[in-house]
Amino acid sequence: MIASLWLLRASWIVTAVVWVVGSVFSKPTVKTGSPGARLLYLALAVAGGFCIGDKVLDWGWLGRRFLPHSPVILLVGASLTAVGCMFAIWARAVLGRNWSGGPSVKQDHILVQNGPYALTRHPIYTGFLIALLGTTIAVARYHAILGFLLVFVSLLVKTAQEEKLMTESFPNDCPEYRNRVWALVPWIF
Repeated sequence: MIASLWLLRASWIVTAVVWVVGSVFSKPTVKTGSPGARLLYLALAVAGGFCIGDKVLDWGWLGRRFLPHSPVILLVGASLTAVGCMFAIWARAVLGRNWSGGPSVKQDHILVQNGPYALTRHPIYTGFLIALLGTTIAVARYHAILGFLLVFVSLLVKTAQEEKLMTESFPNDCPEYRNRVWALVPWIF
């Protein structure tokens, strides 16, 4: 049980470190998405993260467990979290210097279509959704489901902004890429 908790926490800490270190090496930004949309998806993501991870919400129906307390369930959740974080880190590494924290176009931007970008157009978000699903399972309380849904909606808002910017920046390549590769979850979404 302690190993599962360690795996869960270490997965998120390693991901955060990769993101912070990687942000230093990003190319300069040329164009960004809507500030209003950015505020919306950030607010939803922060609220969702709070709902998933904060025990303040362990009251009433929000604090009830939707899965029994079990070392196996905790291990499954921690393992999914680790797999999702590794997938997001892989996608972040393949994206390289084109990465940014918000929807934007970088100087000399490239429409990356290899590695995890051949499976989904937004593999970082796919990885985060897998990781958040794992963390939601590990927490196993209804407030975590609420948080997962809030983060999911925030990623839909962010995805729409990125799709718009990429279509404007790559009018010849992006439509074909969109027709060939799923947005977030291959074969489903």
